[in-house]
Amino acid sequence: SRFKGAIVRLLREKYGIEERDFRTAELSLVPAQRARSVGLDGGLVGGYGQDDRACGYVALRAALAVGKPAYTAITLLVDKEEIGSTGNTGAQSNFLATVVGALLEAELGPGRATEQRLRALFQRSKALSTDVTSAVQPHYAKLWDKKNANFLGSGPTWDQSGVHSEFMLFVRRLLERNKIPYQTGDFSRVFGGRHEGGTILPFLTRLGLDAMNFSIPLLSMHAPFEL
Repeated sequence: SRFKGAIVRLLREKYGIEERDFRTAELSLVPAQRARSVGLDGGLVGGYGQDDRACGYVALRAALAVGKPAYTAITLLVDKEEIGSTGNTGAQSNFLATVVGALLEAELGPGRATEQRLRALFQRSKALSTDVTSAVQPHYAKLWDKKNANFLGSGPTWDQSGVHSEFMLFVRRLLERNKIPYQTGDFSRVFGGRHEGGTILPFLTRLGLDAMNFSIPLLSMHAPFEL
């Protein structure tokens, strides 16, 4: 069609992309607008792709702010989360175990980082699976149980999916000690809500880590302009 021909010609002239390149391309068309402040007080950030860029950003900032930690601190940024964390760069891969195993071998010496020692290391480790969650959308309030939901401006949140109460207490005390507001709540209604609820949490706990979902509430998730 003429429409297809025009697009193919434009991509070739501007970017050197030929039609056959689509067979092996990882190409997405996304909104080009900049993020911007939203609200009378500028208290919200609006933009495309805040799931999960917002979480990746604060996780990296936290790691850089630690300085020289008493214990090894790792920020793991993975892709493919929306399609099941597949591939050799997703959370289901052996990438984390490979990296931590290399660190363990550097600490203990060649040949001493056995599988059993690696498993024991993971079982003594803690992790936060950072992802966004849905905040109550006033225009569609019937989709949330307001007494068990998350709200904008009320701090980060977590749910109780597969996490030990002792680890929740550890995180709660950490937040309260540093005077950080927090909330707890579900993604939507317990009955009637429709969501996939997918995070990388099960791929962390499978290794033996104490881990929990730790989320930033978001409006208009997966829309071209998220808040």
